Amino acid sequence: ASFGFSSTIESLGAKAFLNAGLTGTTLDLSACTKLTAIPEGCFYQIGSSTGYQTVKLPTSIKTIGDNAFLNNKSLTTLDLSAMVNLETISQFAFSGCSFTTLNLSNSTKLTYVGNAAFHNNAGLTIAYMPYNLTSYAASTFNTCPNLTAAYLSENLTEICFAMFYSCTNLSKLGITQSDNY
Repeated sequence: ASFGFSSTIESLGAKAFLNAGLTGTTLDLSACTKLTAIPEGCFYQIGSSTGYQTVKLPTSIKTIGDNAFLNNKSLTTLDLSAMVNLETISQFAFSGCSFTTLNLSNSTKLTYVGNAAFHNNAGLTIAYMPYNLTSYAASTFNTCPNLTAAYLSENLTEICFAMFYSCTNLSKLGITQSDNY
C-alpha cells in the first residue's frame, strides 16, 4: 500500500508524523512540487521496523531537517539521485535507516551534510556524494558496517571526526575524478 500526498501540499510541520505508526510500502511525496523542506523530525520513526520501505521525494526539496527520517529501519529504498535543488541534509536526517544505496552525485547545490546524517545504516553498501562538497560534519557514515565503497569529492579538504568509524567493510574510498563513477 502507498501513502501519497496531494500536490497542494506546500509545507509540513516539524514532527508532523513523529511515531505515527504509518505502515505501507511507499511514502510518496513526489507530487508535492511546491514543497521545499522536510522539517525536523517530520517522519521520525513513522513505522520503525514495520513502516515504509520506499520514500519518494519531490526534486523541489532544498532542506532535509534534523532527524527528518530518523530510525525508519524498514526504509530500504531511497532514491535521491534527482535531488538537484538539495542544499542541506541536517544532523541525523537518515540515521537508523536501512537503504542500500545513497546517490547524491547530482546534488551539486548541496553544501552541508550534518552530524551523523547517515549514521547507523546497516543496509548501506555504497555512497556517491557530489563533487562540490568539500567537508562533512562529524560521524557522517559512522556505524554503517556494510558500507563497502564511498565516492567523495576530489575537492575534499577534510575527512571529519569518526566519518567512517565502524564501517568495517569499507574497501574503496574514491576521492579523485578517476576513482569515481
